[in-house]
Amino acid sequence: MSLGWRVLLTVPAPEAELAADRLWMSGALGLEERGGDPVLLLAGFADQASAVAAAAAEPGASVESVDDDSWADAWRAFAKPTLVGDVLVQPAWLPVASDHGARVVITIEPGRVFGSGSHASTVLALGALWDEPLDGAFVLDVGTGSGVLAIAAVHRGAARVLATDIDPVALEVCTANAERNGVGSRVVAVADEVSAFATTFDTVVANMLAVTLRELVRDLVAVVVPGGSLVLSGMLDAQVDDVIEAFAETGCSLRSVRHLDGWAAVVLDRDDPDDIADDLGVDWFTDADNPWTRAADDV
Repeated sequence: MSLGWRVLLTVPAPEAELAADRLWMSGALGLEERGGDPVLLLAGFADQASAVAAAAAEPGASVESVDDDSWADAWRAFAKPTLVGDVLVQPAWLPVASDHGARVVITIEPGRVFGSGSHASTVLALGALWDEPLDGAFVLDVGTGSGVLAIAAVHRGAARVLATDIDPVALEVCTANAERNGVGSRVVAVADEVSAFATTFDTVVANMLAVTLRELVRDLVAVVVPGGSLVLSGMLDAQVDDVIEAFAETGCSLRSVRHLDGWAAVVLDRDDPDDIADDLGVDWFTDADNPWTRAADDV
């Protein structure tokens, strides 16, 4: 019986770090590097479909089943707290240093989903989100993973955060982390796709690969109130212009770009609702067909 699946990818040494990052962003639970130049990357995934999808995005990659899943937790021995401005993302199994220097400490147990807080794309998204005026805002976190960005949004002042993910395990992990950080009543995790939402949000944050951002462009923009913002991360430096152009075509203007370790994040403002869709005009907590309302009733 297979306990998991892994993607094997051989790349030149100078490309290994970014290739590894892409595999992490595709949902890898653990990753090993072998060799010098070229480098063999072995990335473990929980299911075959996830492994196949990740391999499809990497020319020359192959997929194989594995019978030992001990690799999935090996990364924990190397985990460290990550300081992003005023925020410290702290691994739950490590002691919190007394001199951490942060104003807010977010304790995260990612389990076997993406979102330890240390990946460059998460650091960029967290930094950009923390700079947003979120006091009293309603926020949507798309592809929430461990929920670190949803939790950060509440600490920044958001009234409520709707966190979505297609992985049911991620929803459980996000909910547990929200409770662990004392914000369980203000973070609601649901499996609904963005296109199913019948309401709008003040800010939408999405930390996912550029190809997915481009696929979801119209859905993401449609759920932002006119004058609201999108915080998008998970794209490589070379992909930024294409992502910006795709969102510009739907009535969004660029406010800022930030870069880290070959990755980039952008903040966009939604300008003209007529360029993408009419203002949905749904009142919060009143529409019976609204997944936010359904989830909020269970809190």
